[in-house]
Amino acid sequence: DMSSVDLETLRIKLALVPQDGMLFLGTLRQNLDPLGMRTDAELISVLQRACLLRKEQPSNQSSAELRFSLDSEIGDEGSNFSAGEKQLLALCRVLVKNSQIIILDEATSSVDVETDVKIQQTIQSEFSSSSTLLCITHRIHTVVHYNRILVGFR
Repeated sequence: DMSSVDLETLRIKLALVPQDGMLFLGTLRQNLDPLGMRTDAELISVLQRACLLRKEQPSNQSSAELRFSLDSEIGDEGSNFSAGEKQLLALCRVLVKNSQIIILDEATSSVDVETDVKIQQTIQSEFSSSSTLLCITHRIHTVVHYNRILVGFR
């Protein structure tokens, strides 16, 4: 019964990745971990798992590594990031939070199909056994591995 769950518990246990990812003025680190509870290594790992950074670290940093540095400044409402990058950064926040209930509302609608496939693999490996996942999508390949699929018609 949801009426017996207090707001603080709900916020701890629930995470949302909306279609229009929201970013806040500040650094990338502050956007991913506002309470400052994670190490740099953990945050970099999250960026890698969300396909924003490569797993291998080249000797000279690419523009992506510089762009997604933890000290990179985020413009007002994430104005210096594309819609797809904002969605992936919102997914990073969920990976950092490690919630029990995750709602993905068209969470990868602004990324290309290849990136979407990689993200779905990350979602399966990160959340499949420990979380309840509700995914709202128009891309059928996004949900083919889910336990239960509901199709809505107008």
